[in-house]
Amino acid sequence: MRTNEDVLNVAVSNDALLLTEDKDFGELVFRLRLEHKGILLIRFEEKEKKIESIAQVILKNINELKNRFSVLSENKLRIKE
Repeated sequence: MRTNEDVLNVAVSNDALLLTEDKDFGELVFRLRLEHKGILLIRFEEKEKKIESIAQVILKNINELKNRFSVLSENKLRIKE
């Protein structure tokens, strides 16, 4: 079983944006200051629109999402510096 740190390390080694619904990644980034290549925390209630919305946000904002921790909710994208 992989830990969140293992998943984060795989994303880093692949230079990949990590998509997650697990808010524990915020702790890894902000409290433990672990390296990442970008994390998009997804906070959606309505599942039907989720995939389409995520795809649109990534396509439109990929350069801003790189190397940042971001939160996508149904009505808002917050990109933290």
